[in-house]
Amino acid sequence: MFPVLYQSAYLSIQTLWVFISLALLSSSYLAVQRLKRRRLNFTFFIEHSTRFFLIALISSRFIYFFSNTGAYFPRFDLRTLISFVSIWDQGLSLWGGIFAFTIALTWSLKKSEENIWRWYDALSVPTLVGLAIGALGAFFGGSAYGTPTDLPWGVTYESQIVKYTVPIHPVQLYLIPLIGLLLWSKKYFKK
Repeated sequence: MFPVLYQSAYLSIQTLWVFISLALLSSSYLAVQRLKRRRLNFTFFIEHSTRFFLIALISSRFIYFFSNTGAYFPRFDLRTLISFVSIWDQGLSLWGGIFAFTIALTWSLKKSEENIWRWYDALSVPTLVGLAIGALGAFFGGSAYGTPTDLPWGVTYESQIVKYTVPIHPVQLYLIPLIGLLLWSKKYFKK
């Protein structure tokens, strides 16, 4: 759809990165609000947030890098090492980042003797909201797309990063109603 929001000779702003930034900011804001409301130690979250973010980012890059070795290791040289550090190629594993964040959070909570399940409950909604915003970014950016379809809601991307020129499933948008259902069920079962 719109993989690049702005491009000049010196700067290129990718749609996916804008939405990921919005997802991180809104999720962090919601997390702090929910932690305050539940009277959990939100300063713990703020003090450790940079470490959690870096752990998630590095793990996300490692998992993506080593699960796509054919793209990065045609031969091993200095360019391979430089390409590992260049995260702007949008080569990050979302689930790898979430997994590493969860491990780091759990370890830090156990070390601080906090109630892990209360924290998971408080952070579930911000995580789902962040996933929904990220899914919109993936849709508009043309990443994480589906397979070809003949269904009427199939979308066609006019972008070089999408390998199909026929209508494809907008799987990024399929995630949003699922997240809405999860949020509704959380609220419903809470009553």
